[in-house]
Amino acid sequence: MTAGRRSEAEIDDLLRLMARGPGSMGASSEGTPPPPDRDRFQFPPRIVAVQRDSLGRIWTLANHSTLPRPQFDLYTPEGRFLGHVAIRETLTDFRINGTQLLGWGMSGDGESDAWIARIVR
Repeated sequence: MTAGRRSEAEIDDLLRLMARGPGSMGASSEGTPPPPDRDRFQFPPRIVAVQRDSLGRIWTLANHSTLPRPQFDLYTPEGRFLGHVAIRETLTDFRINGTQLLGWGMSGDGESDAWIARIVR
């Protein structure tokens, strides 16, 4: 998936996964809601995840329509934009612990991937 518009195939895959409902993981499928409107999934969410570092700065993993993968946007504790932090990996979530950032996602071949970086003040 890119940070811009989802393809028709990506939307089909997402709706197919959702249609399986909770029963697909071994639980009861009773009460599975009807699938949502297809148009709702044309664009991925803008903000994927948000964390604060030990200095109170706000890190957002954000989709940008002009970039192929999410990037970090960094803000002061008061919310003033400091800049983008480019990353090579395709992350789907992250956590910050002290001066370490742990990110994870899927590699290009569909394998789970983890990434650790040190936050430099």
